[in-house]
Amino acid sequence: MRESSFNIELINNPTKEFAYILGFLWADGYLLPNTNTVSLEIVEKDAEIIKETVLKTGNWIVYNRVRSSKDGYVRQKTTKFHVTDNILRTFLEKHDYTKKSFNSFKSIYYYLPEGLRKYFLRGYIDGDGCIYASPKNNLYQFHISSTINQDWSIFNDIFKPFNINYHITKRNQIRSDGKINKSSKIQTSNADSISNFFAYIYDDFVTNNIGLLRKYNKFVDILNRQKTNIKAN
Repeated sequence: MRESSFNIELINNPTKEFAYILGFLWADGYLLPNTNTVSLEIVEKDAEIIKETVLKTGNWIVYNRVRSSKDGYVRQKTTKFHVTDNILRTFLEKHDYTKKSFNSFKSIYYYLPEGLRKYFLRGYIDGDGCIYASPKNNLYQFHISSTINQDWSIFNDIFKPFNINYHITKRNQIRSDGKINKSSKIQTSNADSISNFFAYIYDDFVTNNIGLLRKYNKFVDILNRQKTNIKAN
């Protein structure tokens, strides 16, 4: 197997692609204990879309696998990206990636130049966000899910320029095996605010194609709804 490597110059001179990957890593990445390995694992169909973006940041190892749960349920095929680099690992630890189950991403977010922060958010939303658009029912929602103790406070700063009112919910869900899944999410359902926010997140998506098309298309549904309402008024 070929050796992995990361372009460490990106740490001091981040690019759009690196900012995006940092966001996705905050959502779905992990640092293997006692190693210098950084990994990101997502469903195969999404991985195929972002693969080019990932590989622009380094020589990541890429492979597919199908995992089975203990009850025999076969999950979707996933793709795993991983790279081994001590400098990258140390950088991510410094910015709380080993504490992301409860810490805010404030450290890494404000480390990035202001012009790159939208790409971090794009990656984070591609990993943990959900954009729901149902024009027929006039229902539009956006939420991000995480652990029950997640610190959501940074969204006070992120949402304020867009006048987004949001609420945070926590829940304990009992699984079929009797165990409890604990989670929290931050959510908003104002279509105009959501549209303005994603216009910022995705303003150059059609030119650089950084991110998941299916998430972008949900934003387009909401944007079209907003334009229709303006014409109607």
